[in-house]
Amino acid sequence: MQEFFANLPEAIWLTVKLTLFGFFAGQLIAFVLGSCLHLTKGFLHNILRIYPFVFRGTPLLIQLFIIYYGVAQVGFVRDSFLWIIFGSAQGAAMLALTLNVGAYSSILVYGGLKNLPKGQVEASSALGIGRLQTLIRIELPQAYRHLLPSLSNEIIFTLKGSALASTITIMELTGLTRTFIAKTYSPFEYFPVAGLVYLAIGFVALQAFRTLERRLRLPGH
Repeated sequence: MQEFFANLPEAIWLTVKLTLFGFFAGQLIAFVLGSCLHLTKGFLHNILRIYPFVFRGTPLLIQLFIIYYGVAQVGFVRDSFLWIIFGSAQGAAMLALTLNVGAYSSILVYGGLKNLPKGQVEASSALGIGRLQTLIRIELPQAYRHLLPSLSNEIIFTLKGSALASTITIMELTGLTRTFIAKTYSPFEYFPVAGLVYLAIGFVALQAFRTLERRLRLPGH
């Protein structure tokens, strides 16, 4: 246990790094794709929905294996700058988490924008405000204010999803725990500790989002 606790800080940092990178990089994708889904119709709209459909409909573990083991077999990837990402277990895990979060969150952003009152867009148009400016200055700030509770759930899902990185040899919290269990055959001593650490990280993340919600809450709400 002393050796386990000595290695724990590094494993926790790696878990936090995977979670934060996957979540925030995924939000960039969601911001762009969700906005594009809101502004487009017809054929282009349906094309844009393919990516979230695929990544929301398949397990994160399968996505991780395809990115790390599958794409790495493509000769073009191995001989290009992309190998910096796909040739690294951490790079593959971050990419898988990013794409997964981006797929889920883009639909959240699109739904948040779609549910806003239509009269605001009409009023902006009547005042001569462009459609893109209306989206950026009026619609998106309102949508994200309402989306914060959903995004707090998303970062928890990302935290739990980061545990799958242990399947591609990354020694984050779950990977470290599994390694010591394999050495000692004592799962009861190690899994509860790992579970408590995940709970602590999740608690801090939820408190951060609740603080943000209070700061952005409209007066009287």
